[in-house]
Amino acid sequence: MSPAEIVSRIKPETRTAALITFLSIGDGQPLGQAQQLALYNSLRAELLTQPGVCPSNPVRESHRPNGSGGVHTLRCRDLVALQERARALFAKIDNQRSPSIGRPRLNPATGEHVLEVRYYGV
Repeated sequence: MSPAEIVSRIKPETRTAALITFLSIGDGQPLGQAQQLALYNSLRAELLTQPGVCPSNPVRESHRPNGSGGVHTLRCRDLVALQERARALFAKIDNQRSPSIGRPRLNPATGEHVLEVRYYGV
């Protein structure tokens, strides 16, 4: 997830308060670089732990060549996040390559959903 996506998920009031806190770090009192870094890191951790900001189950992706095309294998515990990532990946592949999204399946050993996005070479 990009920083812009993370920031867009933070409530506007919280963003404003965080910006004020960010700008006030070291204001009026000389702080060492280590102290400033610690304050920045605690502010960052506070923002990222808010509900809905950062997914707790990130989508893991691997790619393997298959003939002249390839297969992207996506894994995640959250089925909705997995399907969203598959659709985004599908949209990036040229239509001439005939991309396709497989059906999600559950890996009982890990509890993760697995989904494949396939495409052909041109």
